[in-house]
Amino acid sequence: MFLVATAAIAFGWLAWKCVRDPTINFLPRDARAEWIIFPAALDARSHRVATMDTTFWRTFTLDSQPRSARLFVRAAKRLELKINGDTLQVSPRNWKQMSTLDVSSFLRSDANTIEARVFNDNAPPALWLALTADSSTLRTDGEWESSLGGSSWRNCALASVPRYPGPGNLLAGGEKTFDVLPKVWRTWIAFGIFAALLTFAATKWLERLTAKPNGAGIEFSRRQLFVLLGLCSIAWLILFSNNAKMLPFHYGYDFKDHVAYIKYIQERKALPLPNEGFEMFQPPLYYALSAGFLSMCGLSVNDDAAVIVLRSLTMIFGIANFIFVFLSLRLLFPGRLALQLIGLLIAAFLPMQLYLSHYVTNETLA
Repeated sequence: MFLVATAAIAFGWLAWKCVRDPTINFLPRDARAEWIIFPAALDARSHRVATMDTTFWRTFTLDSQPRSARLFVRAAKRLELKINGDTLQVSPRNWKQMSTLDVSSFLRSDANTIEARVFNDNAPPALWLALTADSSTLRTDGEWESSLGGSSWRNCALASVPRYPGPGNLLAGGEKTFDVLPKVWRTWIAFGIFAALLTFAATKWLERLTAKPNGAGIEFSRRQLFVLLGLCSIAWLILFSNNAKMLPFHYGYDFKDHVAYIKYIQERKALPLPNEGFEMFQPPLYYALSAGFLSMCGLSVNDDAAVIVLRSLTMIFGIANFIFVFLSLRLLFPGRLALQLIGLLIAAFLPMQLYLSHYVTNETLA
């Protein structure tokens, strides 16, 4: 019972915060009307740099001058309201609180217009409005029109209706495995057969090596080492050249911040303090090497060719990683060729290792 009571209290407090706290971007529901927004595409990015504004507009007709008219309105988060061109004062302390206005003197028989301009600095501007004029009613719904920052007028979307990202949206993700399976199943089968044959050949080769006299302590010869590491490196170069031409030029985890660190070292010939940038707290080895290579090539981070140099450098670090892993395995597992080979393949073709080595990032040296 104690746990149930605690959970109920916690849930009640959270619900109260969502309904009352103006710092939480939650739209309290009321059955008399719907919250409406501009039908923009889903956007996961923050927009605190500038306040966004949306103008909501609706015309309606009254048969006669109303004797009484009550307007209930709230907006996320600041509202400028006009009826038939006349401005109404709406300034609640909390944007989630309902404002009630007597608007009978602003309405007239025949056509009427309501225009609400809503401002918001960290969420889509939203409007909730309900008007009762004698026996006539008007509520915010999908029939309203809206314009975001002066854009073309479009019918509003209901905030309560889930929106889903479409193709090309950052939130939509990439291709789905089952969607592309009909296109790639032949390639997968070919690679599967090739991998099986390669595994079989490697197993037989290792069996022949260890079957020799004193095979228990045998090691890869220098020639075999060069062949193994050379094949893995060539495979990396092929993958890198194939993927690099399809990647956006300025792209990657915190790309701008990594480049800013390199630029700082290259221009000032000094290391930054941790509070001088988002990534300035990172160990300086990668950034110092990158700045040095760019200077040797006569480039700065502002040159387009600098991205190619920096990505190539990251690829070299990735190749060096699996080489050092393999050499370490030779020390840890002397004479155990199968373990050394398996460790090399895992280190060389771990998907995340391959992925990170395509970008301007310090992760490969972290």
